[in-house]
Amino acid sequence: MFFISVFGFILLIHESFGVCNLPPDFWCDHPKIAIECTGSLQYCDGYRAARAHQPINLRLSFESACPDSQQFITLRLYPQILSKPYLLNMVNFKGIPWGLAKREGESRVRCHHGERECIGNRLLSCAFLYYSNNPMKSGKLFNCFMSSMAYKPPPKRAITECLQHLQTPPEAQASILHCAQSSQADTLQRHDEVETRSVLSTPRFVPFISINGRSHIHMQAYQLFLGDKIPIWNRTLSTIAPTNSRASRCQLPPDFWCSDPSFTNECYNSAGCSAYERAAYGKPIKLKIIYDSSLKHSVDYILHYIKPHFSKDGRVTVEIEPTPISRCAASDPSCSDHAIQECVTNKINEPLERNKLFYCLLDAPSGGMKMAWAQKCHFLLKSFDPRLKDSVLNCANTNEWQNLASSRSQSHRIKLQPHPKQSDPWLIINDHSMQSAQAYQKILHQTICLWYRGPYHNRDACSRCEYEATHC
Repeated sequence: MFFISVFGFILLIHESFGVCNLPPDFWCDHPKIAIECTGSLQYCDGYRAARAHQPINLRLSFESACPDSQQFITLRLYPQILSKPYLLNMVNFKGIPWGLAKREGESRVRCHHGERECIGNRLLSCAFLYYSNNPMKSGKLFNCFMSSMAYKPPPKRAITECLQHLQTPPEAQASILHCAQSSQADTLQRHDEVETRSVLSTPRFVPFISINGRSHIHMQAYQLFLGDKIPIWNRTLSTIAPTNSRASRCQLPPDFWCSDPSFTNECYNSAGCSAYERAAYGKPIKLKIIYDSSLKHSVDYILHYIKPHFSKDGRVTVEIEPTPISRCAASDPSCSDHAIQECVTNKINEPLERNKLFYCLLDAPSGGMKMAWAQKCHFLLKSFDPRLKDSVLNCANTNEWQNLASSRSQSHRIKLQPHPKQSDPWLIINDHSMQSAQAYQKILHQTICLWYRGPYHNRDACSRCEYEATHC
């Protein structure tokens, strides 16, 4: 009885604080992780029940003559989302052409970039209304118009050319142009003005997005990789098996549960967020990449993405590790490469030292790692030891490397949790092996800033010079 009471007390503490070392993005990606990070399935299931089978509501506050808005729409929003039918099924998108415009009296509006922008905003309000039931054509028109506006033509000419390009019926073209000069555009712009207030938060700038009716500065860095995140969020909603949990008030993906007290109150609890912040503060994000040197895309990922982005980033520790391959044909040139890498993995204890050696070995042509090790790579060790050079070569020339690979393969089956390695390269974040993490492989350089908590680090500033270039 005493044991049960103690166990219940420990469980209660765990549920109250839910401390883990994974960024919130992953908290609802697996039942084990949900329990580890939030103490139960309650919060993730409540979010899932609240958002199941619903598209992401994405709102964009922008200005038709704003260079930052033009770049976001033409270089990111359209190519990543609005041009892709399968993503449009996951998103309910609305562009709001008002931004930082100000109303002066009842009838006069002063736009951030002048009268030309006011005309462009009115034209888009009318065009969006016409194409409100055709998101593909609406997106094409939006991209065409914003791309054209960057070259500073008269807005009326820009919209006319884009409508013609879309083969919009002549009577519809005339209707849109008439709308922009009528009281109908006044009414549409008043709606845009009101809706802008629900999107723009502090600091006020454009482009600015809101997600599912909530807005925050932490969301703005997502402008750079929304095309990657929307499918991730969609998969998260179907990851945890349904329970009898009731829908919560939570409307936001777990990425933002600790970004603002109002989001925390809707989705999680302040004690859990505080515990996570304390646990994560000052600790670098651990990235481990397991790769297969016989696969060109895997080698390219290590040498041309991981190495240049993270070799000198203090917010991250990187460990690269070859896939353990214990059997291969001696006639296969890559077999000797696997042998050398396996022996280096097991005979060099320091991860940073191993990384240097693997970067060197991966630069060698297929089948050339033994020669690279003997002639140059072993010299990169901080404490040069000629005996180690021979030890690695002896290991690679005997059955020792195969025994080591077999042992490490068994270890992977035990340690890679909650998901085993299923593809190559395979990314592990803070010692968690997750299928969902693989979707982040090419956007880590953008997400690390958002995930890291530490001294002198301002998450509000993450990527701001990229999505709001004029700010810098």
